[in-house]
Amino acid sequence: MEEEKDKEEGDDWKMFEVGNSKSPIEVEEPDIGNDLITTLRSDVAGLQYKRDKLISEVRMVSY
Repeated sequence: MEEEKDKEEGDDWKMFEVGNSKSPIEVEEPDIGNDLITTLRSDVAGLQYKRDKLISEVRMVSY
């Protein structure tokens, strides 16, 4: 039980490091890090697109 908790904390720490790294090269496991970074960038781009679309729709309705 204690080992599982330590492993989970270690995994959490790795995720934190991946999220805060300045470049994918700094990640210990490049394949996993690149996939994670690519996924997060894609999600952010999608959310930014939705935000911009909603902002433009609100502006159109309010005029």
